[in-house]
Amino acid sequence: LMEGTHFGFPDGNEVTEYELEDEIVKHVSEASGLVVTYFSPQHVDRLVAFIRAAKKNNRTFVADVYTAFILHMISSETPVPVPGKDELVRVYYPRTFEDSAQRRGLKKLSDRFEASRISMKEIAAEPSKYLMIFRPSMLEPDFDGTLPIGTTCLYSSWSGYLEKSDWKTTIERITAADGNLIEVHTSGHIRSSDIIRFVNSISPTTIVPIHTFEPETFQRHFENVKLLTDSESWTLG
Repeated sequence: LMEGTHFGFPDGNEVTEYELEDEIVKHVSEASGLVVTYFSPQHVDRLVAFIRAAKKNNRTFVADVYTAFILHMISSETPVPVPGKDELVRVYYPRTFEDSAQRRGLKKLSDRFEASRISMKEIAAEPSKYLMIFRPSMLEPDFDGTLPIGTTCLYSSWSGYLEKSDWKTTIERITAADGNLIEVHTSGHIRSSDIIRFVNSISPTTIVPIHTFEPETFQRHFENVKLLTDSESWTLG
């Protein structure tokens, strides 16, 4: 099984995670107001980079409950700050989480980070002190549709998502707050040239393209390609 995310797309920013962290640190240092960031917290290298950027700029990293739980879960395997044990990290409870926590049986999770909880009122009082996890779904219920003046959004994900309606609205609100959105991202997917080199180096019997918009591109580079449509079954052997 071979992913082909970058077949048909530019490889984009090719910096390493360490080089990207330097970019993030620089952008945070240049921000005068609240810094919000969008990325997948399951990307631990990226999560750690943003926490380090907060620390290097004397800001508090504000996780949501989901991100706080990830930090809690990985803390036994890698040295990361844990809410409740490290003042560097505070936890904000998004309205959508609070509205659904009891119904979804998440009271234990909710209680776990209560000691590190921070309110939107506290963040809004001194926004320049914080680097905060953000999602477009927080815009209305948590920020009442208005971001603090001078908000910087560090966007660290696939640029295609910015074409979605929720991000278009978010960008409008960032602009209205005299803020700016900065893309700081490097793909975690294998580059096109590396796909070709890797597959040729292991000489697989069969190649099944996955996670790609252009599976046919594999056939231009390799002979033993098995193309499957979504949900199509294939018996091995």
